[in-house]
Amino acid sequence: MKQELLVFSDKYSKVFGCELYFKPEWYGPTRSHKDKWAKAAIDLAEAAGASRVAVLSSGNQGLALAVEARKHHINCAVCVERSINPVYFDLFKKYGARVVIGDDEEAQYEAFEKLVAEGYFPLGVTLKQRAQGKQMPGIEGYKVTAQEIVDSLGRAPDIIVFPSGYADHPEGVLQGFTDLLAAKKIAALPRFILARARLADGGQALSIATDTTTPYITDVIQRSRGEFVYVNNDDMHRAHDEIADTHGWDVELASAASLAGLSKVPKSHLHDKQVVVVLTALADKSGI
Repeated sequence: MKQELLVFSDKYSKVFGCELYFKPEWYGPTRSHKDKWAKAAIDLAEAAGASRVAVLSSGNQGLALAVEARKHHINCAVCVERSINPVYFDLFKKYGARVVIGDDEEAQYEAFEKLVAEGYFPLGVTLKQRAQGKQMPGIEGYKVTAQEIVDSLGRAPDIIVFPSGYADHPEGVLQGFTDLLAAKKIAALPRFILARARLADGGQALSIATDTTTPYITDVIQRSRGEFVYVNNDDMHRAHDEIADTHGWDVELASAASLAGLSKVPKSHLHDKQVVVVLTALADKSGI
């Protein structure tokens, strides 16, 4: 697959009255942005001398970690909810990961905490830990996305749009832009727009659907002078089909939330702006 760091969209530039680029994040081994995170996370584990790691996951994060951990001969355990897409179970097994299944989110967190108590190096955080200010390990791996965008555009965009659950990904990318600003390589931070989904009407996008606003969401919005918008299942399905029809990409439903979210922003806020829409993952997991 040819790697394209940014893809200009003539159609959506006209639709939204801006200069719009898509940012595909699926060029790693598991076809999702989580591959960038996994490299940084395993670096942390190795620096700590860990021989086994544990993570909470709705699919992509656990798969990315399992693949990276196997490269480094580190044992990996993935704590999931039973509602996870079944395709991941075979992939976890393929890469030698131990899978611990909880009937719900609370049971998933309990399983994770038990593994940590057993000596597994934690590469995840529970909601309680997030509320207490604990940082998600490895998000510095996402900094490279900021550099890729600036390398492609020659500047920071005016606006960047993400699908977002707990905002680990945008927080890491914001750190990257902040570093570039401090180094005087960009003139200003982009404005971040986070496309979120509630459990009640956006639950089909398992990886971003939540009713919790984490400290990372608040931090990203405040520091970038941004905003978050809500999308539902229908919005995401419509955006998914439009992306497939226009660019031929079969993205995950959660990934399509970024384009769906942009449609919730008044066009007057986008007029003549340079906008980057982040697409986080492809749906097809065959051959991984």
